[in-house]
Amino acid sequence: IVATKMPMTPVITESVESSSGEKTSPILEEKDEILSHYVGRIIGKGGETIRDLQARSGCHIDVNQNVEPGAPKIITYCGRMQEDIDLAKQLVAMLCTEDTPDRAELPLGRALMKRIQVPNSAIRRII
Repeated sequence: IVATKMPMTPVITESVESSSGEKTSPILEEKDEILSHYVGRIIGKGGETIRDLQARSGCHIDVNQNVEPGAPKIITYCGRMQEDIDLAKQLVAMLCTEDTPDRAELPLGRALMKRIQVPNSAIRRII
């Protein structure tokens, strides 16, 4: 389970002008603590799970593991909308349970799933 011991206050960075002169939305950032033994579930093999969580939530997720041994790790959520951060936190919380769901059971959020039929003769080229 995600452990929150320190007060987590959202940080809002100012809107920034893009190179084309357009104003971009401010970035919201929230930090939380996570128990060390859940880090592998969140990051996944080669970062596969954390990339999937980012695609589903629409926000960037970072796990800072540079903390004292045995101390909870710091997880940072950055996004343009509070709903994105809330979804990312919900997805992480779902993975940080003893009866961890399969990623396929997590809500899709902003991610898209497309099913396509592939002829048997092309499978080797795809894999």
